[in-house]
Amino acid sequence: VECFPERVTFVPDGFPVKIWAPSNRWLARLFRSGKYKEYVVKGHLTIAMGPGFPIRYTGPHIGVRHDARIFQEDRFLQARIKPWEYGLGDKAYVGQRQIITEWKGRNLSLEKQRFNKTVQHYRGRVEHLIGQVVDNRMALCTTWRGSFTL
Repeated sequence: VECFPERVTFVPDGFPVKIWAPSNRWLARLFRSGKYKEYVVKGHLTIAMGPGFPIRYTGPHIGVRHDARIFQEDRFLQARIKPWEYGLGDKAYVGQRQIITEWKGRNLSLEKQRFNKTVQHYRGRVEHLIGQVVDNRMALCTTWRGSFTL
C-alpha cells in the first residue's frame, strides 16, 4: 500500500444478484435495474485494504439503489469510519466524503493515468471477492477459505 497513505483502510463496492421478475408490478419497478436491464437485488461489500478480507456486507437492497446511497445509509459502517480514514471507490462514489476515486475523462496526464491504474490494482481485490459472492451465493453462509494476500 505504498502508493496511498496509511489512512486508506477500506474498499467498498456494490454488486447485483439476478432474481426472477416479481409478479407485483410495483415490486417489479423497484427491482428492475436500468443499468443491468435485469431484475436484481443489490449487495454491498466492504473489505479491509491491507489484508484484503471482508469486513462488512449489507443486503439485499432494492435493485434501483445506487452504490453511493447504500454506502451513505450504512449507519453501522459510517459510525466506525474514523475522520482520518479514507477508502478507495469506483466512479460510482465520486463526491463521497472519505472515498478516493479514479480521475474521469480522456487525455489524462501520465500522472493521473498511473494514479488510476494504482486505484484499479488495489480495488481488484473487492471485485474478485464480489465475483465469488455472485457466482456462488454459498459464499455468504460458509466459512471464509479465501486468500488474504493482495
